Amino acid sequence: MDPQALLAQLEPLREPPAIGWWPLAPGWWLLAAAVLAALLYAVAWSRQKWLSNRYRRLAHAELTRWRDQHQRVTLEQLNQLLKVTALQAWPSADVAALHGAEWVTFLSDTAHRQNNADFSPLLEAYKSPTELATEPLIDSSLQWIKRHNVSAQPRMNPDQSLEGQHSHA
Repeated sequence: MDPQALLAQLEPLREPPAIGWWPLAPGWWLLAAAVLAALLYAVAWSRQKWLSNRYRRLAHAELTRWRDQHQRVTLEQLNQLLKVTALQAWPSADVAALHGAEWVTFLSDTAHRQNNADFSPLLEAYKSPTELATEPLIDSSLQWIKRHNVSAQPRMNPDQSLEGQHSHA
């Protein structure tokens, strides 16, 4: 027998059916679950961050409203707004008792590094509370409200730091 004759008797090759995209392989299901979990985590994290910064948005809106309505902002009003904002971010035991130079130091220490704020005019709030806040002080306060560093630990005076270390026997 001639090999060419044998080859001529063969039927043409049949192609297998195309591989369908459905059902998906287990690896694709795992990838889809991982992507969905990452998206849900990102949404939850974003929502939590947005909710935790509500106090910033409210304080910023209040100070901006005062400025836009050309209200005269006194040092006392500005000081109160900054104190209320700080009390929302830090424990009241750390912030509530701060006043004078300690308060100004706290504001400076927790300000964003790029904010070269000078909060020293707030020291005058205790002497003459009706004195008007200057535009640079209002600008510094707006920047502090928007960008203060909550992870920065406020400085405590030596008396406060020793109070928490006493143990009751």
